[in-house]
Amino acid sequence: MTSLSGALKKYGVWWLPAGETLGLDWFDNPRGERPEVIDAALRHCGSFDVALDVGAHVGTWAVELSRRFAHTHAFEPVLVTWIALAHNLHDRGIAPERVTPWMAAVGDRMGNCCPVMMANATMSSYVDPSKGGLVPMLALDAVRWSPEGSSVSPASSGGGQLKVSLLKIDVEGGEWHVLAGAERLLEAHHPTLAIEWKPPRLNRYGDYERRIVQLLAKHGYRLAEQLEIDRIYV
Repeated sequence: MTSLSGALKKYGVWWLPAGETLGLDWFDNPRGERPEVIDAALRHCGSFDVALDVGAHVGTWAVELSRRFAHTHAFEPVLVTWIALAHNLHDRGIAPERVTPWMAAVGDRMGNCCPVMMANATMSSYVDPSKGGLVPMLALDAVRWSPEGSSVSPASSGGGQLKVSLLKIDVEGGEWHVLAGAERLLEAHHPTLAIEWKPPRLNRYGDYERRIVQLLAKHGYRLAEQLEIDRIYV
């Protein structure tokens, strides 16, 4: 089955970009890509208010998180992948009041960026945080997670905030930039962190693996669980 004049294809129960050829076996599972990592992250969550899914891809995490959290914000900067994400949420009847799909990147500044899409392996698409472009880039510290759940407003505005309980990061090399733009959030909310941990990618722009470890220690995080290519910090 195809959608949007061939831009997407249906693989099992998941909409994927039509050119996707690598990693398809992960989507044989109705729960999608590496559900054991999601389960590990959930085991270490102390609350289930707001989840932030940074690098949402086609929504395998977002779908699972929608069942447990009061609200999930899913961030995906590549257009065709974001459309697949929106289709997968819609097919499952998951309304924006449960999961808000943002076509945006997350980094260490507010601005714009230019995603680099890997046509046959969109899970490996990435953003160069040093370059501008047309796609919005958000710093998590610059937004307020409102009690209404689906709205995000400038941090300087009034009103309360829900607790951010989980921050998942899978951004193919921009992990440090996401965390550097979220230091106030880490200090105030101390969410459980689920981070894809592939050193060649972590160090795509420099010696960032070491800097990530230092930043997490600064905010009192410890490694709770190590999976094959993922780490859970609490």
